[in-house]
Amino acid sequence: MAHDYTGIQELLLELADDRPPNAVLELVVERLGAEPYIGLAGAWLRGDGALRLAAHAGRAAALADALRQVPLGEHPPEHPLGRAGTGQSVNAEPGTLIPPDRAQAEGLVGFGAEPLVRGGDTLGVLGVFTRAALGDALPALLRLVADHTAAALANARTRADIDRHLDRLRRERHHLRGFAGIVGTSAATRSLRRRIDLAAATDAPVLIVGEPGTGKALAAHEIHRNSARRDAPLIAIDGRALSGDELTPLTTSDTLVIERVDSAPSHAQLALERSLETIDARVIATARSDRFRESLVYALGTFTIAIPPLRERVEDIAALATHFAEGIATRHGVPCPRFPRADIAALAHHPWPQNAHALRNAVERAVLATATGMPPRLTVPRDLVDDDILADTEIRRLERDNIARALMRADGKLYGSGGAAEMLGVKPTTLAHRIEAMGIRRPRRRSVR
Repeated sequence: MAHDYTGIQELLLELADDRPPNAVLELVVERLGAEPYIGLAGAWLRGDGALRLAAHAGRAAALADALRQVPLGEHPPEHPLGRAGTGQSVNAEPGTLIPPDRAQAEGLVGFGAEPLVRGGDTLGVLGVFTRAALGDALPALLRLVADHTAAALANARTRADIDRHLDRLRRERHHLRGFAGIVGTSAATRSLRRRIDLAAATDAPVLIVGEPGTGKALAAHEIHRNSARRDAPLIAIDGRALSGDELTPLTTSDTLVIERVDSAPSHAQLALERSLETIDARVIATARSDRFRESLVYALGTFTIAIPPLRERVEDIAALATHFAEGIATRHGVPCPRFPRADIAALAHHPWPQNAHALRNAVERAVLATATGMPPRLTVPRDLVDDDILADTEIRRLERDNIARALMRADGKLYGSGGAAEMLGVKPTTLAHRIEAMGIRRPRRRSVR
């Protein structure tokens, strides 16, 4: 009886689409298992000296339980799947893999398996139990499907590896964004640099403590950048999402930065403490203070660094403001404004309860406002000064600044998704009227090449 192989031929086309590794195998067995002459289709992957069932489908899917793991240690392997796992094409009686009575009850009369080979490596096995004799066409077609599956699986694994590496790079870039080292020449900053250099010269755990916005993540990156591990990955984890299992897959050259470790759940803090005794990766943790789990503080605090608040390094404020302005202007593609010296000097008289983070936000507001045509002024935002009642002119200035920032972040786009009107929650026509009435200059949209 001739069989219709159209479904399998269509499967070959579908394998050209991008999918995660597991989805590749699930697609293949589902399509094969849906064919009326196939009772069970399975995909096994090699690992730890055995073939392990990764996906299966078909009307006789219950039989897969007997084939979840097949050892590969026999020489030569006697099991048909084991032979396929060494790179051979296999045709066998179903009763050599599963109980003959169960095979007969399911109407299975044939079994064929092909190795999944890519680049000379056998990744696994693709096998089918059939309800009709294999004949000549099906084994040849199964070999073709196996070749395409191996290629799709290898490509999916490569993409997954690339995605993991990119994710690491993105997390590392989080520490780099907007910074280029420790800025300032005050005594407090010079002392901080010395502590960072000392910590970088060791592989000991480091605990960095400081108020919010002081730059604890920046200090962690500086330790990594100046250490012998500088060319290895830097992995950042928010302590609030810490489970304690993150240290298991780390290599000896990795550096793990745990931000807000004092906010981690108690069970995660305990798991972290125990892991520190067994891993070789470098661990750097940041916290608002050292008032959390005492034994973990002791384990992490081989080297403790306290980041001084901005109010204790007022001599650095002018340099920081200039540094922030240059970085923000570069990132937004606008000219860097030259702020009046009096404005810069006045910043030193503010206590900055939110530290460098608040200073950076104030500078960003000023840079973006200047880019829309406003005079270059750098002042402490009202919300950081007091809760005085604002005059109408001050309210209008704040509204103008807010619209200017939205336009800059939207790259001059007014309408549609991601436009300034959407950000501000107003109708585009209303926003256009306000822009004209306030004399705001819309930034020219940057071309995409």
